[in-house]
Amino acid sequence: MDTAVYLIRNHRPQVLLLHITELDNQQHDYGPLSQQGKAAVEESDAHIGRVLRALADAGIAERTLFVVVSDHGFLPVSQSLKPNVLLREAGLLKLDAKGKVEEWQAYFQTDGGSAALHLKDLRDTATLERVRTLFAQKAAVNGSGIRRVLNAREVEAYGGGAETPLVLSAEAGFSFVSAADGAYSSPPAYKGTHGHAPDREELQAALVLTAPDLKKTGDLGVVRMTSIAGTLARFLGLDLSPQADSALDLW
Repeated sequence: MDTAVYLIRNHRPQVLLLHITELDNQQHDYGPLSQQGKAAVEESDAHIGRVLRALADAGIAERTLFVVVSDHGFLPVSQSLKPNVLLREAGLLKLDAKGKVEEWQAYFQTDGGSAALHLKDLRDTATLERVRTLFAQKAAVNGSGIRRVLNAREVEAYGGGAETPLVLSAEAGFSFVSAADGAYSSPPAYKGTHGHAPDREELQAALVLTAPDLKKTGDLGVVRMTSIAGTLARFLGLDLSPQADSALDLW
């Protein structure tokens, strides 16, 4: 924060990107809406106030696009699941003496509330169907922790890569971890997590912005996160690649 304020007051940068991390840390360690998480929100708010004061001191507040954006929300966690343990038990991956994967036909890369399947051979439909059946049976049990088993079309519709054949989406209270040793279910390392499929309203991020000559104010509705870069570029008079998302219609 000290560096950001110094840069604004002394160098007036065209673009400054600042990552305030403490809220993420506290919600992982203590859970969303915890006392520690709320204190981190207040601390972050005070940091934002310092940036606004620096912009005013530098005389550029009235010609600055100021954006506060988060990348995800949080859900509480009380149990962790290891989908790779089930793959190990099904003979689809093998561990060495140190518990590291040494051979595999299928493997889940986990990200808190979701787990994306990787196949060693992308054409191996037999292994894909074995995995799909295995986790569909798990998901059918109440309290399994698996909310949905997403296929490739569903993953692509949510903005994911079409090359991902299957993704597990966790129920609230559960998270996925990549380890393939030990038991399938265990106490969690964190009390809060994110990374779930984007159909969870609780995981929607925050976006607040102010800029000169806005024609649209108030509630912007649900905004695609990928449109934010295009919005910043438009304000700066820059062109991004044709693959970039379009800017928000704000001016």
